[in-house]
Amino acid sequence: MYSKLAFVCLILALFQGTQPYCIYNQFTDGSTFDIIQRNHRTLYTKVFKKHMSPEAKECCPYTTFDCNPRPVNDDYVQFTLYFQWPRYNSRSHVVKCVSGGALTFYGNEDNHWAECTNAYGVSERVVIEPFIE
Repeated sequence: MYSKLAFVCLILALFQGTQPYCIYNQFTDGSTFDIIQRNHRTLYTKVFKKHMSPEAKECCPYTTFDCNPRPVNDDYVQFTLYFQWPRYNSRSHVVKCVSGGALTFYGNEDNHWAECTNAYGVSERVVIEPFIE
């Protein structure tokens, strides 16, 4: 009995360690965006960067340096964003979210926001700040 329980605990621990953070595009007007991880400890060519089409979902395991500066699920990861709105392409913006959760973008060109959900399922709105280059 104890060996089965130990095996199940081992499997759960292994799967918990490979949980990714995910980015979601839930814009309602067909807008897309490019997202690039800012703080990283790997080569720029390996860092998390994606083009997010409408309704896209992209994930990256927080346990790797390609996705997270420290392989823990409660560290903050910063991202640079470039929105492609229906009427224009935006300048860069910055947003941050915890590494073991999800970052979801909602709304449209005129009224948009992002929510960060942590590894425990708690969500909060996050600020999308213009980045001064």
